[in-house]
Amino acid sequence: MTYDYDIGHHLLAYGNLIINTVFLLLFGRFHGFRILEPATWYLFFHYILFAFRPVVLFTVGYHGNYSYMAMHPDVADSALTFLITNVALLAFLLGCVLPGRPTLPAISEKPNTLEVQTFFIAALLFAPLYLYSIYYGISNPLTETNATSSGNIMIDPETGKKIFVTGSGYFYVLKNCFPGLVIAHIVLFRPNIWNMSAVIVFLTSAILEGRGRFIIIYFLLGLIIYYFQRPKVSQTTKVAVLSSFTVLALVLISLGGLYRQVVRSLGDITWSDFDVVDFINRTPMGDSQEFGMFEFLSYIAKYYPDHDYGYSFFTQYLEVFTKPIPRALWPGKPVGSPIQLVDLDYFGNFQGLTQSMVGAGWLSFGLLGVFLLAFVSGFMMQRFFRFAARNWQDPSIRSIYIVALPIGVQWFRDGAPSIVEFYIFGLYPLLFWAILIHIVRAGYLPMTGRPGNPWPRHHAE
Repeated sequence: MTYDYDIGHHLLAYGNLIINTVFLLLFGRFHGFRILEPATWYLFFHYILFAFRPVVLFTVGYHGNYSYMAMHPDVADSALTFLITNVALLAFLLGCVLPGRPTLPAISEKPNTLEVQTFFIAALLFAPLYLYSIYYGISNPLTETNATSSGNIMIDPETGKKIFVTGSGYFYVLKNCFPGLVIAHIVLFRPNIWNMSAVIVFLTSAILEGRGRFIIIYFLLGLIIYYFQRPKVSQTTKVAVLSSFTVLALVLISLGGLYRQVVRSLGDITWSDFDVVDFINRTPMGDSQEFGMFEFLSYIAKYYPDHDYGYSFFTQYLEVFTKPIPRALWPGKPVGSPIQLVDLDYFGNFQGLTQSMVGAGWLSFGLLGVFLLAFVSGFMMQRFFRFAARNWQDPSIRSIYIVALPIGVQWFRDGAPSIVEFYIFGLYPLLFWAILIHIVRAGYLPMTGRPGNPWPRHHAE
């Protein structure tokens, strides 16, 4: 579906792209890009989705997402959307600058006995959980309940959130730690036949289940970070890894999304229903919901706040505390936050769409909410980077950061309280591993291995 947008949209989009391109080049010239820094990740996320993508959107005339939401933006709406995204970028970068920029210490890639022992203890301790989760996901593929068939999930008509009709959603996400364990094994022992076999097993199980394409993407991004942080990897190898994995990630986003439609349709959709256009549509060059953050933000900025719905004042994040409570203990537990001050479906159809971190900030308290949420996000992520840099010689901390950094993209994209779930279920064995190393080094548990301080600190000022 295409549309002939007013010239004002084009001028705004190209002007915004030029400004952001100049800013990107200046940032790289005077500050530099480091793949381990949160600022680099958000800057490129912003450039692709809020600078480059709108140019494609208005030039080609894509209108699919706007039509899905039953709205059409005027020039003022697009201007406000560009303003909001750029404020978020500056606020995030400011949050990254204030804690300071650490320097990674020189490390040895050879693990000691203690680090190896504690890793296998942590991995084996939780093995029954993620192995059962893999089995559960393959034997119970996600299928949506509709008018003609009964599946194991349904879409809540008021919030658009998925509700499990049978079973538990936690059984599906327990295996989300598997990519982190594989990356940790690679950090300890470098790529070998064992961890590469684990890579194949994980990718196969995720594809067969028909979901989890984004966790595959984070896995590939984690592998990219691993190669970039190694001290003796050539620039040629880094460029080759980055290029090949980026292409692979885009392919998996497209194929994973199409495959999910096939699996969840219960036979109503087959591969023969797709063509090359459907594949392209799931890239930043296409008209799909995968990269529609600009359109979604335009909807939010156009209609909220108004005389019926004010700001949410960040109450949507109360879901972090209520979601773990079983419905058996709270039969009337609301879907989402217990306090819902904003209805995103009031002016159109927002079901199944993502607010993004920027949109969540706008809904919470307007432009000030955007600044606060982006600034705090950048500040906290940079503080975590500084902590990891000071303890970079510890493979458990190094592995946690390599896995956690790409998951931050989910926060940029969704801005939802579910990010806490992503981090917990993606990192729980690695967190236990880090704690176990700390306990052993502190002398509370006997174990063969190098003694030393719980977390030796290399100041990275």
